[in-house]
Amino acid sequence: MGVDRLLGGFESSVRRAIRKAEKAGLAARVLHTLEATRIFYALHCRTRRKQGVPPQPFSFFVNLCEHVLQTGSGFIVMAEHQGRAIAAGVFVHHGRTGLYKFGASEQASLHLRANNLIMWEAMKWYAARGYETLSMGRTAPGNEGLRRFKRGFGAKEKPINYFRYDLRRQAFVAGRDKETGLANKLFRLTPLPVLRMIGQGLYPHLD
Repeated sequence: MGVDRLLGGFESSVRRAIRKAEKAGLAARVLHTLEATRIFYALHCRTRRKQGVPPQPFSFFVNLCEHVLQTGSGFIVMAEHQGRAIAAGVFVHHGRTGLYKFGASEQASLHLRANNLIMWEAMKWYAARGYETLSMGRTAPGNEGLRRFKRGFGAKEKPINYFRYDLRRQAFVAGRDKETGLANKLFRLTPLPVLRMIGQGLYPHLD
């Protein structure tokens, strides 16, 4: 699909956001390096605290960089303003399909619309190489802001139902939104070094 046709499929608000980011002097780069992974992780940790969830251990992203990004199966798009990274997204791909896996951004710079520019840069990268689909990943039904962001790029929503087997009930039970409980409120108040330690301890035991 050509760039003009791709851009024409976006909502007008998204096209304006991309132009705003470009006029503000933001630059988007496609990267595969460990240094880019480190910069992304710093943004990711702050974003996860805002969401009320611990970040994955840094070793997870080191492995992702080594075995996925640096083998040609993914990349990081980093948006910079005046030489400083303010947002980044991690994309992976297989076959003719790309996947938006992680996104992180600096809260104070959201008005510059770096996230829109990142998505646009990734979509241009995939379109130029003949990819057929870009999945924007899963989103909690209650996260209307993120759902609206993805729909603005022409995303089509499909329900995904999660179930787990409860040994006590001996039955499958529906999953739930894990970002709305008391623990999430506490995580939002937790210092980043402590939150990273919690994530390092928790993630090996999560389903």
